[in-house]
Amino acid sequence: DPLSSEEINNAMGAQQHVDGYCIGNEGLNVRYTLPNLESAIDSLRNQTDKPVTTTERLNDYYNSQELLDVGDWVFPNAHPFWSGIIDPSLAVDWTVNQLNDISSRTTRTVVFKEVGLPTEGGAGLSQQNQNEYYRKLETRLMNPLASHTRIVHFEAFDQPWKNSFPVEPHWGFFTSDRTPKMVASPQVVHTFVPSYGTFNDLRGRVVNVTPQDYRISTYINVNGVWWMKPTFANPLTPIDSSRNWI
Repeated sequence: DPLSSEEINNAMGAQQHVDGYCIGNEGLNVRYTLPNLESAIDSLRNQTDKPVTTTERLNDYYNSQELLDVGDWVFPNAHPFWSGIIDPSLAVDWTVNQLNDISSRTTRTVVFKEVGLPTEGGAGLSQQNQNEYYRKLETRLMNPLASHTRIVHFEAFDQPWKNSFPVEPHWGFFTSDRTPKMVASPQVVHTFVPSYGTFNDLRGRVVNVTPQDYRISTYINVNGVWWMKPTFANPLTPIDSSRNWI
């Protein structure tokens, strides 16, 4: 809260553990004004020598160049659900397109502070769709040359106290009693499957496991016979520290 000296003092007291600060969340012109934000951001930056920003809904950044310029990086909340999109593939397209579009409007780094799909509370919502959305989005945005993370997954746990809309309690990777949903389970993801008859590498990654604890065992069916890959003598493929395998 940019108007709370207690919260700001607590934030300054924790600065040895902080990479950057976010002041305010979806409260502009409701709980505080832009001058309130700018003053709090400048003060906290000067006193901690840390980067500072704020968060509003994505549409607010399209409507205000001042908001795009107010922080050291751009940190919107961007949910395809609130734009009426629940199909996982279409939701991924929307997220990537919005990320690219807003990035083209500023020289600052853009990171989406919240992206996700809820698992309940409306037609067409499910754990399967949530999982598919995140896995496809991660594959689209994974780039070994990128210098920063571009999305933050929302959110860790279901929060039943959120009751303003039926979906609000159901965004978590885990239920409120800490039971993991599908998206939090160990998975092998194929990121590239070669066409039949070609000789390109099969590629993939793993999620929700410690990569050095596992190997990939791959088989290929040729004329009704299963063969180990890459070879009979070398049947296990290692997983690198980035959780990728080839």
